Amino acid sequence: MNKTYIALFVGIIVVAAGALWYTRTPDAAPEVASGASSEEPNFGSYAYTCEGDIAFIMTASSDMSTIRIEPVKGMTYPAVSVLADSPTDTGRRFRSAEYEFHGRGERVTLYDVALQKSYSCMPQSKPDEAPFNFGD
Repeated sequence: MNKTYIALFVGIIVVAAGALWYTRTPDAAPEVASGASSEEPNFGSYAYTCEGDIAFIMTASSDMSTIRIEPVKGMTYPAVSVLADSPTDTGRRFRSAEYEFHGRGERVTLYDVALQKSYSCMPQSKPDEAPFNFGD
């Protein structure tokens, strides 16, 4: 009988230790693409230039539920804006109080809400990386 209780106790300890090990948080954050925030996984950061001397960096979340727009040059809002996915029939559209972003293929349109102005934008080319493609 004592052997049964000891085996049961050891079994419970092993299961509990396995559960703790399986659910533990790793010490190091997962690696993400260069220039991107390590706070959450993402598809990387991509630079865009637009008509009107506008430039920004776009970072898409790994599940494409949001994108982050980081102004580089000529934009109304100086801080980073997070835009949420908004359903559309063509390409992908994301919105925030500051901007509306519509991506179709590699070309994107950035709409500045404050100025009520749209900018046609193209990705800055990198020799070792394909531009982000939002689909048709």
